[in-house]
Parts: sequence; structure tokens; C-alpha cells
Amino acid sequence: MPLSDKLKRRIIVALADTKTGKELIAAIDNSTGGLWGSISGNILDQSDLQSVLDSKISRTGDTMLGNLNMNGNAITNLTNPISPQDAVTKSWIEVNIDRTQLIYVSDADGNNATGNGSLLKPYKTIAAAIAAATTGTAILVLPGLYTEPTVNVPPTVNNLSLIGFGTGAVEISNGISHTASAGPTSLLIQSLNFNTLTLNEGAATDGVIRIKDGLGSISRTDTVANVLLSVVETNIVGGTLAGGTNTFSECLLISSPTINSGLTVYENSKFVQPIEARSTATIRMLSCEPFGISNFINGTIVSGSTPTWEIDDTTDYLGGYTGDIVKVILSNALR
Repeated sequence: MPLSDKLKRRIIVALADTKTGKELIAAIDNSTGGLWGSISGNILDQSDLQSVLDSKISRTGDTMLGNLNMNGNAITNLTNPISPQDAVTKSWIEVNIDRTQLIYVSDADGNNATGNGSLLKPYKTIAAAIAAATTGTAILVLPGLYTEPTVNVPPTVNNLSLIGFGTGAVEISNGISHTASAGPTSLLIQSLNFNTLTLNEGAATDGVIRIKDGLGSISRTDTVANVLLSVVETNIVGGTLAGGTNTFSECLLISSPTINSGLTVYENSKFVQPIEARSTATIRMLSCEPFGISNFINGTIVSGSTPTWEIDDTTDYLGGYTGDIVKVILSNALR
């Protein structure tokens, strides 16, 4: 029989007036769950015990083993957070979090007139989000088909991130364009079917343009060697690279870009069609695979200049090709 049942409607008497920490100090009414009676008036009566139960207890080192139900009440007067697990107050968020650094877009639920870029009130178009963005802003684009005009990322908005957010595809029908400003440049495009991406980094001194988990064609109009175009886990369907430094890692090249100059590196990628390399372009290929083609590259002499093809020493990617190209076997140092 539970102790509470044993104590129900019984009085415990003659308890000692001194305690060592192990004595029974209260009985519980099994029917109500409340305090049933006092134990020893000289030690602790019912009102004293109720006062202890109703008071705020200040302890350190304890760990909660269950959920805390606040019953609609608020937790107040928190200290400033120190570790990542610390809770924060609304006022701390308002002071320390720049809401312009995270903007949401939803073609289905957004509204450019009444939206503020929050998850509950997103913008409808990516263009509206870019207009509200500042340097370093991340724009999270919810699944849908975005048929707005070409999404233009202007020179005034640097270090911008355009990221597909949520479950489902994000399709941008009319593509994305980016023009760099003077100085370092930075752009991230991730988890978007961007259709066409046009880059002009001619004004930049250096920087990185990152593309990850996307689909579309890429056209780069500048030849700035210090600006790296890094493409990862993306399906490429053509385009033109005027120059610069470009890398493609773990990509599927359904239709390869035409490369006119600069250095382009392909690593762990698969090709459905050969690469068209022209003029002074240098193509470096490491651990790549063909899909239904016998050779990876076409070489074209332009104004007396011949493209250079650099490969690792494990695979002959030429497949018997003897066209206009300079073949270089890479040493371990160059890989």
C-alpha cells in the first residue's frame, strides 16, 4: 500500500522536535494532493511548509529530468547568454540580431506590399528581398516557381546569399545576374534551379562566387584571375566562361561550358558532352568520368593560341583525340 494511503485520515504524533534531515515532516492527502496536516508545531507547521512550497527556490547544479510547464507564465529577467545553450530574452534579440540579415521569400504566401521579410510575413519576389538586403544578408527562398524578371544582384549588395529553403524545388525561370563592385566580391547561390547565371566580376579585385547544389547554365563575362568561381554538386547545362579561375567539383556536365581563357579545373565530375576549350584556356581534369563519350575535350586554335589540357596521370581522357591541344601530364605537385 502506498505511503499516502497509509497516512490518509491518520495523525502522526509525538515526533521529536529536533531533526537530522531524515524525518517525515509532512503527510499528503491522497484525494487532493494537498497538505493534510502539520507534523510538529515546534519544527514546521502547515503554513510554514506551504510558504516554502510557494517560494522561489534558488539552487545551482540541478538538472531537470522532465518538462517545465509554465502554465502561461513568462520566464523573466534572464542574464545575457554566454554559452550556445543559454536562453535569451526578446529585448536581447532585438538589440543583437539584425533582422535585415535574414530575409524570407515565398511565391505562394508572400506579399511585397505587406511583407517584412520574416518567415511569417515573407516577400513574394526575390527582387523585393534584394531591395531590402544589406551586405551579408542571407535570402531564404521557399519552394515554388518564381517567374519574375531576371533576378539582378547589384554591386551595392555584396556578400549576399541566395539559398533554397524548405522541402521542394526552387525554380527561377528567368535566371540570376550579378555585377561586382570595386574591391572584394562574394556571392553564394545554393539549392536553386537558377536556369541561367550571368556573372560580371570585372570591377572586383578578388573574391569568391560559390554555387552549390544547383541546376542551370553559367556565363562569366570577365577574365579576373583573382576571382574564383567555385561550383559544387551542380548540374551544368552549358554557358560560356570568358576567363578567370573556375573550379567544378562533383558536378554533372550535361552540356559543358565553352571556355575561352583562364584556368578551369574539373574534379570528380562526369561529362555527357566534351568540353569546348579555345584560345589560351587551360583545362585541368582530375578523376573525371565520361558519360557516353570517347574523349572529354575539343580544342580550337584562336589567333594562333592553343588551349592547354592538364590531366592527372591515372587516366587518358583524350580517348585517341589528336586535335589542336597541348597535353600536359600533371605531377603530384601540380595536383
